[in-house]
Amino acid sequence: AKLAIPTRARSIALAATAVAAIAALSAASALQIRTWRDSETLFRHALAVTRANPIAHAHLGEALLERGQTAQAVAHWEESLALLPGFLEVANNLAWLLATTPIAGVRDPERAVAVAERALITRLGLEIGDPVKLGRQLFTLRAAIENEPDRAASGMGFGPRILFSGQAL
Repeated sequence: AKLAIPTRARSIALAATAVAAIAALSAASALQIRTWRDSETLFRHALAVTRANPIAHAHLGEALLERGQTAQAVAHWEESLALLPGFLEVANNLAWLLATTPIAGVRDPERAVAVAERALITRLGLEIGDPVKLGRQLFTLRAAIENEPDRAASGMGFGPRILFSGQAL
């Protein structure tokens, strides 16, 4: 014997279920709106609920820069690069900001060059220890210069510096 539910009762049950689902989803949305209020709150929340998230650090840096919080943007971009050194968009943004910002405590042209040169190594698909052919000679990439305090005194230069041992020449 089949249990027959009258059409009217079925319609009422379906409507009640739909109203309950809409109410539950509305309540959940109201809670999430606090998190999704703007990019800064969204990516701060993402960092609070995830670990080692270079994407969230990158986007939070962008949001902070838009708000004029330049030093905090730099800190998040640096953290993003520490977590994902090959994140070229972040490296480009950070290098540009460090090189061009008028803010004295943030402007750091030497660090900008180091970030850009590290990005170039990554862009070329190289890693420390890889062979590199320059002309007809094969060399090994042994390190990347992170800090060169006297570089600005050496005049204008484009591209990364390459240091060779005397024996290699």
